[in-house]
Amino acid sequence: MNLGAKLLKAKKLSLSKIVHATKVAGHAVSRTSVSEWQSGKKLPVGAARSVLLKAFGIPTSAWDKEADAAQGLQATDIERAHILAGAERLEDPANELTIWQRLWTLSQLVQAVKRLAKAERRS
Repeated sequence: MNLGAKLLKAKKLSLSKIVHATKVAGHAVSRTSVSEWQSGKKLPVGAARSVLLKAFGIPTSAWDKEADAAQGLQATDIERAHILAGAERLEDPANELTIWQRLWTLSQLVQAVKRLAKAERRS
């Protein structure tokens, strides 16, 4: 399973909720596509990756990680992925976020950094 699939599965949302969130984010996808992405059978491409970044904070590059690299992830690896996603989301000039979306993304980014720092202190 790749890192993107692992992060999407970690959201623990039903297929319907994921499909709805992608529609709200601007790119409707099918339940079949979401199921295949979660299982790692297929990879999202192009606009679908961008909408998954926008809707769930999954870095577009996470889908390209090898299955072996994605297995055995530590909590810190997932936090780093969330931090990368937040940064990508804020830096993307094509991403027309409202001020509230930007504030939410920043707050999620701060929380992920705090969790990462706490996890690294324990190590």
